[in-house]
Amino acid sequence: MIKFKFLNVKNIFLKNVLMIAGGTAFAQIINFLLSPIITRLYTPEDYGALSVYVSILGLLGIISCLRYESAIIIADDDETAVNLVGLCFFILFSITIVLFFTISFSGDFLLTKLKFIEIIKYKYFIPIGVFLIGLHNIYLQWAYRRKNIKIISKAKFIQAFFNNSIKILFGISGKFKALGLISGHIAGESTGTTAFFLPFFRNDRHLIKEINWLKIKFCCRRYKDFPLYNAVSQLFNQAGLLLPALFMLSLYDSKTVGYYSLANAALSLPMSLVGNSIGDVFYIEAANSKNNPGQLKNLSIKLFKKLLLIGFIPLLVILFGGPFVFSIVFGKQWIEAGYFARILIIVIFARLIFMPIGGIFYVYEKQKEAFILDFLRVIFIVIIYFLSKRLLLKASLFILMYSITLSFVYLLTFFVSQRIMYNKIKEKQIIESMKSTNSENDL
Repeated sequence: MIKFKFLNVKNIFLKNVLMIAGGTAFAQIINFLLSPIITRLYTPEDYGALSVYVSILGLLGIISCLRYESAIIIADDDETAVNLVGLCFFILFSITIVLFFTISFSGDFLLTKLKFIEIIKYKYFIPIGVFLIGLHNIYLQWAYRRKNIKIISKAKFIQAFFNNSIKILFGISGKFKALGLISGHIAGESTGTTAFFLPFFRNDRHLIKEINWLKIKFCCRRYKDFPLYNAVSQLFNQAGLLLPALFMLSLYDSKTVGYYSLANAALSLPMSLVGNSIGDVFYIEAANSKNNPGQLKNLSIKLFKKLLLIGFIPLLVILFGGPFVFSIVFGKQWIEAGYFARILIIVIFARLIFMPIGGIFYVYEKQKEAFILDFLRVIFIVIIYFLSKRLLLKASLFILMYSITLSFVYLLTFFVSQRIMYNKIKEKQIIESMKSTNSENDL
C-alpha cells in the first residue's frame, strides 16, 4: 500500500502544490494589483508603524498556543488530535487574558521603553491580533491533518481580499493613517480563520465530545517537546525575520523602517507563491509518509533544483532594476525601497530555495536541532545590531549584513534537514536488516 502511494506521489504532490499555489496566486495577484493604490494612500511612516505592529504580533503569536498546534497533524489518531485542539484553546485563552491585562496596566510604559511609540495608540490591537493568530494556527493545522487543500487555497484568497479592501477603505478616508493598515492585517487573519473553522464545524464537531482533562493532560506530556523546543525555536525563527524592523527603528527612523517594510513585503509576496505552497504540501506529505525517508529525501532534492531555476530570474531583475521597478510600481516616493530590495533579494532567494523542506524538523520531532539553528540566526542579528550601533553604519549596510548572514543560516538549515533524512534512511535499513536476519533464524 505504501509502495503504491509513492508510485503516485509525484502526481498527487504536483496537484496539491498547484491547488495551494492557485489560491496563493490569486491572493498575490490581488496584493500586486492593489499595492500601488495602497502605497499612494499611506506614507512610509505609516508602513513603519505597521511593520512594528506585525513584528510584535509575529513574536507573540508564536507562544499563543505554545506550539502545541504543530502536533495536531502528526497525532496518532483523531481523538488525540482533537484533545490537542482543546489544549490549544485553553492555552490561547489564558495567554490572551494575561496579555490584555499586561497591555492595560503596563502597555504605555513597555512600548515607550522599547521605543515603539508609534503604536501606543493601537496597543489593544495586540491581544486581539494574538488571539486571532492562535485561532488561525489551530484550524490551519486541522486543515493540514484533513488534507483540505481546497480550503487552504481558498483561505489565502479570502485573506488577501479582506486585508487589502480594509486598507483601501480606511486609506481613502484619509483620517486613520496606520490604523487602516493594522485593521486590514487583522481583517485578513479573522476571515482566514473563518474559512478553516466552517469545515471543522461541519465535518468534525462530533469529535468535540472526546475532549476531557485526562486526555488533555496526556497530550500536554506526550508532546512536551513542542513548547520546550519548538515554541522557543519558532520564537527565534520569527525573531530572525522580525527583529530587523525593530532594530532599525531603534537605529534609524520610522521612514527608513517603512522603506524596508515595503521592500521586504513586496519581494516576499511573489516568492511565497511558490515557496510556501511547496512547503505546505511537502509538510503534509512528510507527515503522512515519514516512514519512507528515502522517497522524501529524493523529493526534497528535486524541489531544490526546481526552486533554484524558478527564483533565478526574479533575482536578476531586482539586482539590476530594483529602484526603477519600485518607483514605477509604487510611486517615486518609494524609490529608496527599491535600493533596499536589491540587498534583500539575496536572503529572500535563499529562503525560497532552502526552506520549503523545513517541515522535516517537526515531522521527525527534531525540535532541538531546529532550536539551535534558529538561536544561531538571532545571535547573528543581535551582533549585526550592536556592530551597526557601535560603528554608526548606514541602513543599507545593516540590511546587507543581515541578508548575507541569514542566507548562510538557511543554507546550513538545508544541509541539516538533509542529514536528518539520511539518518532516518540508515535507521530504516538497519531495522529491515535485523528483521530479515530474525526471519532467517526462525527458518
